[in-house]
Amino acid sequence: MYDQACAAWTFDDYCQETWGWRRRFAYQLIDATEAVEILCAMAHKISTGQLPEEITERIIRPLTRLRMPDKSLDDAAIKECYEEAQKHAEMEGRPISSRHTNAAVKSRLGDEQAWLIKPSDNWNFCPVFYGRIDEEKGHGYIPGEVYANCLFYYTKPDDVVVDPMVGSGQIFRVYEDRARWMRPEPWDLKIYAFDLTPRGKYIKRIKRHDARQSFPIDHADYVFMDVPYFGMVNGEYSDSPEDLANQPIEKWEKSMRAIAASCASAQQPGGLCTVVTPNFRDTSTGQIILAPRKKMCTSK
Repeated sequence: MYDQACAAWTFDDYCQETWGWRRRFAYQLIDATEAVEILCAMAHKISTGQLPEEITERIIRPLTRLRMPDKSLDDAAIKECYEEAQKHAEMEGRPISSRHTNAAVKSRLGDEQAWLIKPSDNWNFCPVFYGRIDEEKGHGYIPGEVYANCLFYYTKPDDVVVDPMVGSGQIFRVYEDRARWMRPEPWDLKIYAFDLTPRGKYIKRIKRHDARQSFPIDHADYVFMDVPYFGMVNGEYSDSPEDLANQPIEKWEKSMRAIAASCASAQQPGGLCTVVTPNFRDTSTGQIILAPRKKMCTSK
């Protein structure tokens, strides 16, 4: 029932008294409702065909940053970013959350600190978007974000890129999705992939080759190697004594010298090479193997 006292109420008072909300949250709900209406109108075009039941204002809130010059919500951008967030969540095997929509919006708006490309000395990927390739079990892998950053920073159009220990082909998976992270426009690379024991969904694109031998190509502009980590994956890839993962330290060091020579013979002055490896500590003896330092020494 309306009375004169109500006339003195503000919108703040109304929200606080009726729902216990602050005005800012009320406006966030209003904006989110408008974005949800846009998504509902497009639901038949969204990958799942519907909005999840657990959708919340917090999940939708980042999408309200997507506006036209007249400040109205950008329908197309909202749809595209929501689909991107869905894809991200599905690859993680988790329900969609505000983290997914926020990352998609940041990427859309060209945020320098977006979730994938990291313009810093320390690349901390949390969460991981390009995780383990489907059906790959028992083998080590690095987040595909490492490939994305290396290819983004260390290659140029039409470069010949070699991954001589490609494993199951994570580099192909990431490169195929380069429209997501190569800026401002994706560029083409010539990627050659080798491995001693090719496997996985990209096996037809992987040539069996021992990295200790010269690369079977004319040259390489950029080489990327995720070397089987010494002492950590023994027997994971094969039972062959020629497999780096199975070699004792003396043979491993000799193999790394041969691999370094293979890289050097394939590259022209100015060529780049990235090697991914951690140190190793034998917990039974306390012995520490400084693998990165040993690789640097064998490469000189």
